[in-house]
Amino acid sequence: MENILFIAIDDGMSGVVSPLAADNDVDLAGQDINDFSFAFIPPLGAYKNSVRHDSFAKKPKLNPAKWSKIYSYSSKGKKIGKKFIYDFTSHSKISSLMKPLAECHLYGIIDTGYVKPDRVAEMTRALLAGGIDLIQLRAKKESKEEILVMAQAIAPICREGGVTFILNDYPELVIEADADGAHVGQDDLSVAEARLLAGPSAIIGKSTHSLDQAIVAASEAPDYIGFGPLFATPTKPDYAPIGTETIREVHSLLTLPIFCIGGIKLSNLPEVLAAGAGRVVIVSDLLQAIDPAQQTAECKALLTR
Repeated sequence: MENILFIAIDDGMSGVVSPLAADNDVDLAGQDINDFSFAFIPPLGAYKNSVRHDSFAKKPKLNPAKWSKIYSYSSKGKKIGKKFIYDFTSHSKISSLMKPLAECHLYGIIDTGYVKPDRVAEMTRALLAGGIDLIQLRAKKESKEEILVMAQAIAPICREGGVTFILNDYPELVIEADADGAHVGQDDLSVAEARLLAGPSAIIGKSTHSLDQAIVAASEAPDYIGFGPLFATPTKPDYAPIGTETIREVHSLLTLPIFCIGGIKLSNLPEVLAAGAGRVVIVSDLLQAIDPAQQTAECKALLTR
């Protein structure tokens, strides 16, 4: 049923949907969502203008072949109107060439506080050459439009290299940017809200800054969490360092991938690993290195030896 499209009825959160064959409008209304292999139930209006629209003319940035005109039905089987909806069933986020998160150890963040927007593609290639496992774009001062342009430059490089690409803060841009997921902070959307915007197969990560926050975040079922900052870092000046003392404990309590973050460098990476970490995020030490590819390779070697 790979060509079946799904549209939610009523508030979009019930277990009953109106799936229709995209090519012939065959009504399969009333089937339970669990009967199908491919399904996504977005709340009505969840995508605003970024994904769902009233006309094809407003959707030039998404693949037109993935849109279909379909009909939604009320619970009594009455046709209540036609809508355009994006076919998420053929928009797989995770390439078979990409490593599972469980096999990822080194997470690099391309932060525009260190890398000029016109150099993000160049830096991406350098980190990939060094063996980076994941890439995140973090742009705190740029507009959403500027972030989208940068993301669309990074995404094909990561795709070609088999490296997962994550957007910081903007799950609603994941599909349009062809990214693999989004990362949200403590004061941002919930994991569930981010997943609704980014798509059902998107990777969603969550920042945590204490053991208690990590435990609470895990209950939201993110794909991974960030844990830190371990050390003082200019990228998180408002957060007090939590140190390395709770690294081993958080790993003993949680089973999801945990990426330690905050002030981690090649020089203190052995200390972090000795404290119990198995995955780390490194930012400035890679981005400001004379040879980012070599610096990445040396960090990766310590993580995988």
